[in-house]
Amino acid sequence: MCGSSFWHAARSKSTTSFSTMDETGLVVAGCRHVVALKAVNMFAGEQYGYALYLHRALSSKWNMQFVWQDIMCKYWPWLERLCEKMPELSQLLSNRKALSVMHAKGHSLDCQIVWGGLYQEEAALSTGESMEQFFSYLAKCGLTTKNMSAAARIDSLTEHTAFWNKRKIENMAYSLAKQYMKTKNKLALTERELEGLKCRSQYQITDMQIQLWETELRDNATGNI
Repeated sequence: MCGSSFWHAARSKSTTSFSTMDETGLVVAGCRHVVALKAVNMFAGEQYGYALYLHRALSSKWNMQFVWQDIMCKYWPWLERLCEKMPELSQLLSNRKALSVMHAKGHSLDCQIVWGGLYQEEAALSTGESMEQFFSYLAKCGLTTKNMSAAARIDSLTEHTAFWNKRKIENMAYSLAKQYMKTKNKLALTERELEGLKCRSQYQITDMQIQLWETELRDNATGNI
């Protein structure tokens, strides 16, 4: 539980038997540009182990700064406990963690403040939800892959993923330019709103005061979790 929501993916082992089933799904990790980088088949429902496998595989290959996840508030404490028993995984804790912005709406307010991507330094306008576009695209394959053999299913999903990545890479320059302009306009708007707030307030609001409020808010939220 987090807030009023129960997160089925937040567990170290499945509570349901899948012994009579084949793959129950697919877990995919990608970059913020929605390029799929690594995937793993699920055979026992959603578990921390699948997230750990992808986290470890990508961390060893890419210079990751942030790790985004829908259940980061549950996964990261579990990873810290795991690293106490398996010190060889400790390098994974050097990555900065963030809770996906939209999924965070289902978590408690304190959790959103402590873990939410909007409250993380240098996360900018990242949402952690970019891969949902790919999941929506790949979900349509389920109508046909469920009737395929394991080998044919892997081939089909691989071809679909390769096509998606090729299209994303070809459009990368346009996409980055568009995101840059959007971020630039958002930054200017936010600065104007902040200056307007400072002018309308009966108190003297400085950048230092805002940082103090942010620290106090985060400390209070941390104490409530």
